Amino acid sequence: MPTISQLTPNYCDASWAFAIVSALGDTLLIKSQGLMLKSFSVQALLNCGVGTCEKGGDPFEALVFIHKYGFPEEGCQQYRA
Repeated sequence: MPTISQLTPNYCDASWAFAIVSALGDTLLIKSQGLMLKSFSVQALLNCGVGTCEKGGDPFEALVFIHKYGFPEEGCQQYRA
C-alpha cells in the first residue's frame, strides 16, 4: 500500500475514515485466515457524504453505510482528499 498523506494534495481530516477501512481490511484478513487481503476506499466514504474533510465523520454511521450499500476497494476510488 502506498504512503497516503492527509495533508496532500489537500488537507483532509479523514482519520476516522482511515481507521474504519483499516479495521475492515484487517478483520477480513483475519476471518479469511490470511487468504483475502483487500484495501478499501477511504475516498468512497468522503464522496458519499458519510463524513467530510472539514467536520470529520462518525465511525458508526460509516459502518451503517457500508452494511447498507457495500464498499468499493481502493482502486475504484483512490484517495484524493
